[in-house]
Order: sequence, then C-alpha cells, then structure tokens
Amino acid sequence: MPKIAYYPGCSLHSTAGEYNQSLLLVLERLGIGYEEVPDWNCCGADSAGTVDSQLAVTLAVRNLVQAKRVSDIVLAPCVHCYERLTKGKEQIENNPHMRQNVAAEMGQELEELPSVEHALELLTTPDVLDKIQHYAKKSLSGLKVASYYGCLFAKTPKPFHFDEPDNPETLDRLIQTLGGEALSWPYKTECCGGNLSLTRADVAEKRVGRIVSVALEWEADCLVVACPLCHANLDLRQMQLWDKKTENRIPIFYFSQLIGLALGFDPEILGLRKHFVSPGSALAIAGIHF
Repeated sequence: MPKIAYYPGCSLHSTAGEYNQSLLLVLERLGIGYEEVPDWNCCGADSAGTVDSQLAVTLAVRNLVQAKRVSDIVLAPCVHCYERLTKGKEQIENNPHMRQNVAAEMGQELEELPSVEHALELLTTPDVLDKIQHYAKKSLSGLKVASYYGCLFAKTPKPFHFDEPDNPETLDRLIQTLGGEALSWPYKTECCGGNLSLTRADVAEKRVGRIVSVALEWEADCLVVACPLCHANLDLRQMQLWDKKTENRIPIFYFSQLIGLALGFDPEILGLRKHFVSPGSALAIAGIHF
C-alpha cells in the first residue's frame, strides 16, 4: 500500500488526542505508511461556510494541495474534516467559476487533487480487515457494542459516501471482525447535539441522555464512534447527566481504540484514561485489565 497523506485536523491535535494517538499506533502496526500533511490548516468545519462560502472551499482545497505533495490519497479521521475536504474537492471539480476564484485566491493553478478517505473507510476494506485479524492478539468476544455514526456521517454527499447513509454498517462489520457483538439498534445516526453544545447545552444534554438510554435499553456495554465531536459530547455530557442523577453511564470508544485493544496495545497507550466515563466495565467483559 502506498504512503498516504495524513490530515489530523484541529481536533486530533487537541481535544481528540487519544483518537490521533490510537489511530497512528494502529496504522503503524498494520504497516500502513503515512506522512502528516505539511503546513496544514483548519478545514473550516461548519464555521467558515456560514461566513464565506468561497473561504470554506479555499480552506479545504489548500489542504488538498498540500496533501498532494505527499500522496494521491489523503486520510481524514474527523467526519467534519472528511466532509469539508470532499465537498471542497467536489466544488473545484464541478464548478469552473469556483475553481477560478479559489485559484486566484491561492495564487496558483489547481491541478488534480488527491482522493479523500475517512479513516474508517480505509480500515474496513477487506484487505485491511484481513490484516487486523492476522495481527490480532485479543478478541473482544462477549462485548456488546452499539455503533454510533452520528448525523453528519449520514449527511455526507452520496457520491463520496463509502457506506449506506441511512443504515451504515462499516462500524458493525469492524466490531464483528474484532470478535464483538454489533447491536442492530435504532439510534446509530441520530444527532447527539454536538453543534449545540455551547449555544443550547440543554438540547445537547437531552439528546445525549436519549441516546444513552436507548443504548442501555439494547443492553449495550459501550458505544463506538468515528467523530471527535460526537465522542466529546457523548462522553462529557454523561458526567453532567450523572451529576443530576438522571442517567446511568456507558463508555464511549473511538473505533481505533477498539482495534488497538484487539491488536494487543495497552489501554493506557491508547488514551483510555483520558475519557470522562471509565471504560473499565466494558474492558472487563472483554477480559482486558484496566
């Protein structure tokens, strides 16, 4: 497999450091070469587009131009970053006027841009799943996992989507590969209210409470996510709900952490002590000391 350009985005270098740490450990163990995109910038997330639609495209395209210096494939672990980079690429390829404006703003001609892959897409290809099974040292047998994709995952433009938006299954297939039980629960693409965390904390709290309640009704031992914002919201809000004695708690894992556990990495090095809700109960079920 050729070396890929790794675009961490702002979250993986800050609030989602354990996602970054566990993902890079997994890539290295599986022999997937990578190099961080040189001099990358914020993708703009939702904020840039609300201020200036062209700015949102320019921010995304500049990252793709920088990634091209490394590889024809850029890996975006954050769902928000993945969405912004794919939409920026789409705008440049299908809108000549936007392409001209962005090129002028960047002061250079725009050549063919690299393809964009989400980390979950890369790590659930048949070849990589075979590699995971080959290198696995631990089965997650006995662990009941509710895969939580979140709403943004389901809203990614369909031409670029690597899964079925309305009923995604990539996380579920991954869990099964790792030996766990993937629950077919109904809230896998519900919004957790992450974008409202600062402006309407009450709404975000209510949404998290409902998601957690449904997961527990389905007897899930944990939730697994692929979005830094979803992880932060589900993990932190549960502690606030617990303080109010309104909910039980359930651990939230990044999918890369579960892969890392199956590959034999110590929970400590995977960043599991950084979580607000302790994953100890779920790890004990899988026979992992924490």
